[in-house]
Amino acid sequence: MPQNMTIPPALRPHQLLQACDVAAAKAGKFIIYAYDNVDQSLLLLTGLPAWKEDAKGNYVEGSINHKVAARLAQLGEIMKSLAYPQSHTAKRPGRSEGYV
Repeated sequence: MPQNMTIPPALRPHQLLQACDVAAAKAGKFIIYAYDNVDQSLLLLTGLPAWKEDAKGNYVEGSINHKVAARLAQLGEIMKSLAYPQSHTAKRPGRSEGYV
């Protein structure tokens, strides 16, 4: 299976491939893709759509952005569960109370 190489738009005019890279690409050892934005590069590298939205503007289940949003929500819930309750936000004891 060939490896993939992506080239962002800002580097396209400056991208110089060595002769061995060109020969390897021609031999099918790797494929060079140019992309215009991050969502396109994610599609090229993973085969999954990144930006797909439904009629309500929500990311379609299975898209990369849906997976990212779901994971961020999960991490947010974890952070909430680790937060101190209100009773623990009172002034903490200082050195005179035995803390060094």
